Amino acid sequence: MDTFHGFALTRRPRLLLVLAVIMAMLLGLVPYRPELNPAMTPVGVDAHYYVEWVNQMLQLSPAGAFSYALGSASYGSRPLLLLPLYLAVSSGVITTIQAVEFLPAVLGPLLALSTFHFVREGQRNERMAGVVSIFSVFSFDATVGMWAGFFANWLAIVEAYIFLAVLLGFLRASSRSKFVILTLLSIGMLLTHPWTGAVVLAVSAVFVISVWRDSRRPILVKSLALLLTISMVVYIAKSIFVEGLATAQYTSAGLSGSGVSQFLGFWPNLIYTMFVYFDGILANAIILGLSVVAMIYLRFPDRFERLLIVWVTIGSLPFTLLTSGLQARLLYDLPLPILISIGLLVAIRPGRTKTLHSNLALLLVMLLSANYALRTATNLVAAPF
Repeated sequence: MDTFHGFALTRRPRLLLVLAVIMAMLLGLVPYRPELNPAMTPVGVDAHYYVEWVNQMLQLSPAGAFSYALGSASYGSRPLLLLPLYLAVSSGVITTIQAVEFLPAVLGPLLALSTFHFVREGQRNERMAGVVSIFSVFSFDATVGMWAGFFANWLAIVEAYIFLAVLLGFLRASSRSKFVILTLLSIGMLLTHPWTGAVVLAVSAVFVISVWRDSRRPILVKSLALLLTISMVVYIAKSIFVEGLATAQYTSAGLSGSGVSQFLGFWPNLIYTMFVYFDGILANAIILGLSVVAMIYLRFPDRFERLLIVWVTIGSLPFTLLTSGLQARLLYDLPLPILISIGLLVAIRPGRTKTLHSNLALLLVMLLSANYALRTATNLVAAPF
């Protein structure tokens, strides 16, 4: 895939990253501007759950709070987010509501940093990484994450990009330290948002096996098997000894509506997913259109692009069999910020001989994406309530 060399806006990629971090912080604070939200009510459909869980933890001893986060709170599915929130609030510096309100302003910059690291590691190209970090701030991860209050899912995606960046580095030069980091990140994803963690591990397994078929390096498959075994054993042990089988029962209930019946109603489901679910935030022609363009031009022999192909394929296989809610979740977990950047590069490449036109096209798409994210954040105060 061609790079963004020759584009004036990408000559200082680290400056783009700094701007992405600043814009992410500001975007997360937009719904709490006094003129928009004078009562400072937490926005996000699921935000009140985090307030309730942390308040419950504060009424317990430290050991009890730890056990509650691992077990009772949301079926023990997100302790690695609840525990830092609990520690921040128990310090007395901020209240529970303030901690939850500041989450988007923390998760947004983390997403920009993680996507930058992922693309820089995968493409060895800081210019493209800088562009991706900008688009990550205006992606579904931020807009839907704030609207729905998908804070744990959002954090798990941040961890996923870091995990896959380390995985790409491990495939180039295997080392014990990288394997340890991969294992810790794998367990971390499962303890932050197990459903996202499971998808990322499935993507990683298929990707590593495809690389092994090319290189025939036994260490790749052995490392993968050991990584998956350790991660599954830790999570299953936590589930059995702390929360019982609650997560498995909850997951089974969530999938109960999926199947052939959803396939027969695929088109109405898709319309509902795009234009009704999340108040239609997913119906963004720029994000979806450029992502489709990128998928057409991705090349399987390139390892980074192969990883993106596998990621989208794994996420798309069950799409037609799922309910609207689960379809929306799968879209949320796809690497759309990277696909947007690749699709944009493909779209404006014919104008590369006219540098001014190409730079204006890049700037226009960035501004349109920023407008979409800002409009969404501004409307958040009224949307979920």
